[in-house]
Amino acid sequence: MPTLRPDKGNCWMARVIVNGRQIACKMFPAGKKHGPEWRAAKEWEEEQKSSMTIPTALELLMAWGDSYLTHVQRTMSRQTYAEKKLVTKDFFAYCGKKGIHDLAEITSARAYEFLSRIKDERGANVANKYRKNLLAAWNWGSDFFEGFPQVAPPFLKVKPFPVKHGERYVPPESDVIKVFQQAEGQDLVMLLTLYFTGGRRSEIFRLTWSDVDLQKEKIRLTDNKSGNGYAGSECTRNWSRRSSGGGMPAHARWTMCSCSFRTTRFWGSRSPSAFTSWNVSAGKPM
Repeated sequence: MPTLRPDKGNCWMARVIVNGRQIACKMFPAGKKHGPEWRAAKEWEEEQKSSMTIPTALELLMAWGDSYLTHVQRTMSRQTYAEKKLVTKDFFAYCGKKGIHDLAEITSARAYEFLSRIKDERGANVANKYRKNLLAAWNWGSDFFEGFPQVAPPFLKVKPFPVKHGERYVPPESDVIKVFQQAEGQDLVMLLTLYFTGGRRSEIFRLTWSDVDLQKEKIRLTDNKSGNGYAGSECTRNWSRRSSGGGMPAHARWTMCSCSFRTTRFWGSRSPSAFTSWNVSAGKPM
């Protein structure tokens, strides 16, 4: 319905509101309520609404989930996509059981109920991962999804659940050396690469021969964490990157132990088409 605007000379402002957000407006001359100017503004509102396809609240809710997963699949790793897809599926299943058909119905109380259920069934650590993923989805929707409610994220008000961490077993170096002595071939190459670079499993699995410089005894690890396409700079180390204590660029090049590179060079002569058993060939992971 048209709104009287005294600050605009008592003109009538016609507005089109969809899911709580104004998507169109137009000013009409001043006049009496129900007069010709007011009726013209009201007719314009009705014409605009009839000419556009307005999604229902449920359609908007489902479209948010689909759009966010499309974004994740396009910009993040396959493992991250699989994790977020599972979280979204479980949350939407909860929404269906509770009769939640509108983004506005996702309150902090609902968020707490859902996350508490996950905590009781699967543990606090899993519940915290669900909270992290749902909060990221909500923030993305607030920034990039048309018609998304501009309110504080309901998942933000739910505090992370306390997690009891058991004592982590770290094998002594003597036991690690015994494993090296028993390993051979591609298994030894993988273990030495993990040991001397401190790389993540996913980083080692992505290695290709183009990442290995046998002449300079350097190896390049590619990290997907930055997500900004930054190529990074080369840096040289003789030990694990985990000791650096800081964030690293997307691509970093590390000097490896000579022992490790002698083994890698030997394996390269035995298997020139594949770096290790992870089937990396011709510069492309398989």
